[in-house]
Amino acid sequence: MDVIIIHGPPGVGKFTVAEKLSKITGYKLIHIHSIYDFLESIFSKERYEVSLKILNKIYLDVLEESAKLNFQGIIFTYAHIVQDNFDFLKKLKRVLDKYDSKLRAVQLTCDKEELKKRVVAESRKKFNKTHTVKELEYLFSIKDYESTEEVAEKLAVAAVKYSFLKSGLQGDVYFDMKDATTLQGDSGPYLVYTYVRCKSVLNKSDKTNLVIPDPDPGSNKLNHEELALLRTLIKYPEVVQESAQNFAPNYLCLYLYDLSQKYNLFYQKNSILKADNEVEKNLRLTITQATANILKKGLNLLGIAAPEKM
Repeated sequence: MDVIIIHGPPGVGKFTVAEKLSKITGYKLIHIHSIYDFLESIFSKERYEVSLKILNKIYLDVLEESAKLNFQGIIFTYAHIVQDNFDFLKKLKRVLDKYDSKLRAVQLTCDKEELKKRVVAESRKKFNKTHTVKELEYLFSIKDYESTEEVAEKLAVAAVKYSFLKSGLQGDVYFDMKDATTLQGDSGPYLVYTYVRCKSVLNKSDKTNLVIPDPDPGSNKLNHEELALLRTLIKYPEVVQESAQNFAPNYLCLYLYDLSQKYNLFYQKNSILKADNEVEKNLRLTITQATANILKKGLNLLGIAAPEKM
């Protein structure tokens, strides 16, 4: 079975293209707005994360059953494909691999000024789509829909450079495409993804000039993930010096990978933007800022440029 995801910003014409492609190929078309409108009527826009979680589950269940029945193909559209839904795509790929199905992602782009004209069309209101310039501008402020080629190039460079540099001067250099490009292990793209995750959290915060607050005698102690990250962050100058003195960039690679693992564990186990109090929130945002700074500096020393968004 072929699964085709057509993605891009609101107003670019995803559903129009999907409808025509469905007629040409005979593939079944999933109308995302029919499902999402139902979910939104229950959870409202303020509960977007809940609706998205259920929507993704529906997609996975429907696509798995379609693959089992050996459908020829399925087409669906998505406005937010990478930053919000990378976990969804990984799960989808695993489901499709079980049935030897193919996943194809097609990005549609359009000039921003043209999008502003299209997004206000009356036909968009019928399906409760993004239909004001203000909403469109907000989406562009938090997502870079036009950076796919640039980001892909940076990720490719990160994959190759990191794969060679992490091996060390004394060891054999072994390059495996799957290992080099994974976002779940010791790879350049994994480090870049962690940096982008940090920046995403910071961009959603209204905090500036972050500093770690003075300890409050009455407050709770640092938890395990916070303490582990702070202990790792302060080692950065020492690792850089050791790497330079021994001509061993693999020391820095190992450190950045360890830092990324610790931050992602911290991210999974702790609420940052919705922390229990302002002191806790400020602490976790400061840790996130410090992690982002060190990852960017460390990657730069390895000759790897980190995009701000993926």
